[in-house]
Amino acid sequence: MFDWRHCRRSNSSASYITVLVVVFIIPSFAEADDQRFVVDQLQNIHLDCIVKNFKFGVVTSKWSKQQTSSVLPLLLFVDDRPLRPVAGDFARYNTSHTEQTNGYTYSLNIYNTQSQDSGQYACEVLDTRGNTALRMNFTLNVIDPVDNIILFKNFSSVNATDAPVYPFRFSTAAPGSLGCHVIGGNPQPNVTMSLASNTQTIGQKLLLAEKQWIGPDAGFQKPSWQVVLFADQITILPEYDGTMAVCSVSIETYNASSSNAVLVDAIPYFFSNGCHSEQFSVKGGTTAQLSCRFHAHPVGQVTWSKKMTATQDFQLIADSDGLQSVVILDGKNDFIAKLMFPQLDDNNFQLYNLTISNDLGSNSTVIKLSKSSASPTSKNAYIQCLLSIVLLLKTVAKSYD
Repeated sequence: MFDWRHCRRSNSSASYITVLVVVFIIPSFAEADDQRFVVDQLQNIHLDCIVKNFKFGVVTSKWSKQQTSSVLPLLLFVDDRPLRPVAGDFARYNTSHTEQTNGYTYSLNIYNTQSQDSGQYACEVLDTRGNTALRMNFTLNVIDPVDNIILFKNFSSVNATDAPVYPFRFSTAAPGSLGCHVIGGNPQPNVTMSLASNTQTIGQKLLLAEKQWIGPDAGFQKPSWQVVLFADQITILPEYDGTMAVCSVSIETYNASSSNAVLVDAIPYFFSNGCHSEQFSVKGGTTAQLSCRFHAHPVGQVTWSKKMTATQDFQLIADSDGLQSVVILDGKNDFIAKLMFPQLDDNNFQLYNLTISNDLGSNSTVIKLSKSSASPTSKNAYIQCLLSIVLLLKTVAKSYD
């Protein structure tokens, strides 16, 4: 920039003395340092160094990439001349530069981006003596989606060839673990796990282990990560039954997840005061039923047996006894077992044993069916008699009107 100024005027003449002042404006980049870019694979990216106020003496530009295996950067281009063989990954690289109104734009162009293009890049602008006048750094992350998300149970590692079994079945009778193995992904993915029902996430109630880096091995050939939702010493609670185990993975703008249903098997147990007997009067006689409310998963086998006295052994109820056994769902993993007597007689007034069993164990309870002090049939007859008397009285009253 040139600045002409009248600095002095002679009193003795009309001439002027002028001084030429040259003001050098310090060159700079148009953008802030440490530029960061995130792109998907197979995209084109241009890293631009825009230099302003630098029109004099700039003769050289350099592009380099920092190598993780070396403290020295890998020099890629000087001006537009490649310093690497134009083959392999570098066949997708070139540089360009354009002159602007008050500066230059130097560009590193990368085509069909791959995960190996991720890293730290630097643009340097050199003066006529070969010294670095300006330097700008770039961070490039090329997102490489994960290859696979594997949910697993009851072991801390998994091979790529393992076929998970769905859904996951646990037992309240034994501790277990649940985890997620993420294979691949670049940059390092953020892996989280949760255990969720239809209405709430209950993963925060569990012991969440630290994320572990597994690294490439014979089974995976790529870096992988593992998260354990709860450890082997944790007992699986019945409330986790029917939930979904969800493993979520995020890498910058990329998101993926995998889920699997969780079933928790429970040893059968009877609810307190959940067993009772009922007798009903029907046309032609009396019926009765025994019922017990219980919890089990899976429901397993329901068995009824009977005996006349306390000293006898229980005998399985046979089809010839004419009784009907049914199981009714009464909530999540809650059931009501019923034994129905289509025609009640004196032989039915006995002790009855109900046994619920599944793979985890069994539980039993005893119910007594006793005669009512006033049978439903006699009560019904008494009521009918009273109604007849009332009707008779009404008829007589009308006859006097």
